[in-house]
Amino acid sequence: MDNNSNQSHKSSFGTAAHKAVIIMYIILSVLLWFSYIKYFAWFIPVLFFMIEKKSKFVKFNAVQAFFICIVRAVISLLLTLLGNAIALKDLQGMSTDAKNRWLSAALLPGEIDTFIGIGFVVLVLYLIIRASDYVQIRLPGIGHIAGKLSKLSEEA
Repeated sequence: MDNNSNQSHKSSFGTAAHKAVIIMYIILSVLLWFSYIKYFAWFIPVLFFMIEKKSKFVKFNAVQAFFICIVRAVISLLLTLLGNAIALKDLQGMSTDAKNRWLSAALLPGEIDTFIGIGFVVLVLYLIIRASDYVQIRLPGIGHIAGKLSKLSEEA
């Protein structure tokens, strides 16, 4: 992870830039736990990105948060589809023991998704803590793209 420090400054929201980033990440942390809302949580960082006119720090974090939401939604969707595919198996003719094992396997992707969700919350909490000191964290893969996209928006 690449770190860049920024100076204390105001955002277009009328508050300190790091407070705007913290608010955005807190909203995401909550929304990513709701069943169907998590697939549309990416809208919050897009909103922050569109409204922000001054702060490169807020724009960068908004783009990075957008990609965090997309990755989380894709992982969750794939695990949900896997769990549904397992659950749709015809259980006719199976012994009770085999049915129980099969149904346990159908619940496993949901449990994995919960643990991955906890990992995303830990990641977002780390980003919140670092943002409170105006430290810009570039996550591997996502950070490079976020840096390029936030710079492109300044040129436009």
